[in-house]
Amino acid sequence: MRHRNSISWNTLLVSYAQNGHTNTAKAFFSTLPEQNLVSWNVVIGMYALNGQTAQSLELFRNCVADGVNLDDVSFTSALIALSHSGEVDDSLFLFKSMIADYLVTPGKQQYGCIISLFARGGYDRSCKELIDTMPFFPDTHDWTCLASANRIYKSNSLGMGHHNTRKQNAN
Repeated sequence: MRHRNSISWNTLLVSYAQNGHTNTAKAFFSTLPEQNLVSWNVVIGMYALNGQTAQSLELFRNCVADGVNLDDVSFTSALIALSHSGEVDDSLFLFKSMIADYLVTPGKQQYGCIISLFARGGYDRSCKELIDTMPFFPDTHDWTCLASANRIYKSNSLGMGHHNTRKQNAN
């Protein structure tokens, strides 16, 4: 690259990460002249989406230690990693810390990570409660998670009947 800047470096990093070259992406990340929020988010997300929870969370902690101002993307990646590993307590701690310590307002994606986590872990009542109280209208993903939890864990007391009630109340 003739004129190297953070945009060029991050574009190449994203290319490696999106094409499954995790080792190359990590090595490239280590050699970047400037590791900014975008580059941190790329590698944290890369590991989270590839099910490499330990690596994702280690990089998340390193990002915090380096004093990088985290954003919603940073937290989404960490929550994805924790959700995939079934870490309920750590996920809830991080979700609360995001608000209290980092002043990042959780968005639909962060709520979706917690809903998925509850559903996978069989916490169907917690899943339903979060769907009912989150500041967003539930989408198909949310209801599918709840329905799956009900089906997997044989809980017939919750589920799509509630979806129909909430949908009618919204109209």
